[in-house]
Amino acid sequence: MTRLAAVVVLMLCAWMPETARGQVPPYLRSWGSYGYDAGQFLTPVGVAVNRDGVVYVIDSNLNCVKTFTRDGRYISQWPVHAPQGIALDGESNVYVTVGLYDQIAKFDRNGAVLTAWPAHGTGIAVGPNGNVYLAAAYDARILEFSNTGTLLAQWGSPGSDDGQFNGPDGVAVDAAGNVYVAEKYNCRVQKFTSSGTFLTKWGVFGTGHGQFDLPVRLVTGADGTVDVVDNYNSRIQAFTSDGAYLGQWGSPGSAPGQFLNPIGIAMDGDANVYVADTNNSRIQVFGFGATPTRLVSWGRLKSLYR
Repeated sequence: MTRLAAVVVLMLCAWMPETARGQVPPYLRSWGSYGYDAGQFLTPVGVAVNRDGVVYVIDSNLNCVKTFTRDGRYISQWPVHAPQGIALDGESNVYVTVGLYDQIAKFDRNGAVLTAWPAHGTGIAVGPNGNVYLAAAYDARILEFSNTGTLLAQWGSPGSDDGQFNGPDGVAVDAAGNVYVAEKYNCRVQKFTSSGTFLTKWGVFGTGHGQFDLPVRLVTGADGTVDVVDNYNSRIQAFTSDGAYLGQWGSPGSAPGQFLNPIGIAMDGDANVYVADTNNSRIQVFGFGATPTRLVSWGRLKSLYR
């Protein structure tokens, strides 16, 4: 291949859509506004997406779970009193932390109650083994349950040392079963094995790259990336599974791609990211379509082929 041909090929590749989740996903769409109608929200605080593309949104002031298609068309809803967090298992069963009754309620995909058990917490996640993990903020610990509510394990205590918590709010589990916890007041993320052994941590208070001001919920991607909702900074930050900073998106405001104190986050099977933009009363979706998201500079090309 001649040098000119190589440059042309590389330029074409540079204009191709970037699909790796290590990149910042562009804005795709949003739905919702402030109100009480079917497609409206007061305070959406959590979002989850099942394998069929059904989007579940919890609204803590409307006291309900609402379901939508991936493009935002309303499907249905059912009542839940003061929901705080939401997660789905592999069968599309829905787990909701119910703030009013201090319990975890388990529903089928259509909202029929399957079971419930006492537990006081906010963020919730289901691991690849089907076990349910809860961020118990007031007790400064993580609780692990079976999918029927049997307590299997717990770890953590108040503090700022490794394995301790101050305001654990969000929890996520990756494909290998590792558990990630977002701590609001320690302004960091901690990573554990599925049994609670501390692995690593990242983040401090601030507005810079890799810094947080009230990190709340988080989600893991199939490629191991971790997206963290940075609530007071009104942005999402992306990291590797070991905490290396990858990028960020969002700023305070109500325009597309901006946020006002977002809380909930989810990812679908195509690595599209759904954000519960809480104080804008809407859901925003970000992902990789057919638009270019990266360019290679001429300087970089020159350095590669000189």
